[in-house]
Amino acid sequence: MLHSFSFRQARTAALPRFIRLAAVAVVLTSMLPSCVKDDGTIPNPFNPAKVTVAEPRVHPEGVQFDELKQRYLVSSRTQGRIGAVKDNGTYSTFADDPRLISTIGLNLDLPRRRLLAAVSDGGGNTSRSTPATLRQLAGLAIFDTDNGRLTNYINLGALRPGQQHFANDIAIDL
Repeated sequence: MLHSFSFRQARTAALPRFIRLAAVAVVLTSMLPSCVKDDGTIPNPFNPAKVTVAEPRVHPEGVQFDELKQRYLVSSRTQGRIGAVKDNGTYSTFADDPRLISTIGLNLDLPRRRLLAAVSDGGGNTSRSTPATLRQLAGLAIFDTDNGRLTNYINLGALRPGQQHFANDIAIDL
């Protein structure tokens, strides 16, 4: 009986809070249409609506925004290197290493001041791909966000040799 009473009491106490939260949600939702433009986009005064990379043949797969340095970090399927792109589209090399055949997914880990890059070889980089790496490479490259220095490279393909591999994306657990 005591358990039943506690449950009812908790349910009754939560009801007014739920009603308050629902009312706030209704008010906020009703304000959304005034923020949306006629074409359905939501304007963002802090970032450009579109950034065009002024570097040909980059073919980025992964893009991360570095809020501290106000730049986009972009991978390259066709060149391997990782670039830094400013809002105006100017491109500069952030990091490069011969082991970066094709950089795919990126994960910017700002608390640890590092950029993690998934490295693979799907044949898109004709200057770095070799028969030994084609569909055999799965790697994780870790870079210092301050200077682009490679701090570690882990060959994940070595965990299951002789099989086809492709490292596509990265997720971290804080």
